Amino acid sequence: MWPSAQLLQWPISAPGACLGLTLFTSTRLRRERGKKQWLSTIYEWASSPIEHKASLCRARPVLHFCILKAAVSAGVVASCSMAANSGRSTRPRCVASKIVRPCAARKLRCSAEGNMRSQVRFAMHPDDESSLVRELLRDPSIVFVDGPRWNSAQPPTSRSISSIGSYCIVWSTKDISTLAADFIPSCNDWYCRAEHSTIQFLRSSLADTFLTEGRVAIGTSAADADVAASVERRYKLLGRFLKRSYSNAVIGWSNPPLTPPHATSSRSSNPSTPDASLWVGPAALDWLRADPVRCIKLDARSRVEGRLTP
Repeated sequence: MWPSAQLLQWPISAPGACLGLTLFTSTRLRRERGKKQWLSTIYEWASSPIEHKASLCRARPVLHFCILKAAVSAGVVASCSMAANSGRSTRPRCVASKIVRPCAARKLRCSAEGNMRSQVRFAMHPDDESSLVRELLRDPSIVFVDGPRWNSAQPPTSRSISSIGSYCIVWSTKDISTLAADFIPSCNDWYCRAEHSTIQFLRSSLADTFLTEGRVAIGTSAADADVAASVERRYKLLGRFLKRSYSNAVIGWSNPPLTPPHATSSRSSNPSTPDASLWVGPAALDWLRADPVRCIKLDARSRVEGRLTP
């Protein structure tokens, strides 16, 4: 048998292999190093750059966020922060039926150098998003990029959010003139390597009876000091703009198929206590109040639902 640490160096080419690796190393690494060390090791590997692991570009999200959620619950990492520098990232999901609410997202985490990794979670109705976009576009240097993967070395940009998908990169051309990108042969496209100098904007989407959660986030630890300061300043202004009119601690999370349990050390109550880290826009709040069937979800397939608290 190979030492368990060596298993973490293997290239992975499919999500199933990622999950297989996770399950296999669960027993060995936890036995050798203890739970927290195991989670720290796996999380570090899952978050590492992939310049030499191109085959991970499709598989990493499955492993990364399964491990990230476990690491948050164990106290290994302080928050569900953005993975701006690691693989093809998406927002964390509640992937297990036992998870009752999304992992707690602390507002801020700073590194020793003073650079920031932070996110603000929200639920936005399209009318709320229109107000946010108008605020962003007051700065003439701001452009939007449709996700971190492109067909060319430099991405197409737009000042219209309507041409952007659910994963939006908010880029100030005043901060950096170009976005660095690497070509990933196995995917035949380019992947952004400069998200540390931008704001990640994962947009809410509206369906008939639910609204999906979104977020704005930054991770400036790899950015130039002046650029990091500019991105952090813009992010803080954006956060203050949201929180002036948005409401928090108004949504409780529940998993309807589960019998309502009491809270334990490994799970929250069902439904949960009001989520203070989720900010609900005024138009979204009005939309939710108009029909008790309406709720917030992490994504369209999620079992977990967020509903207005009494």
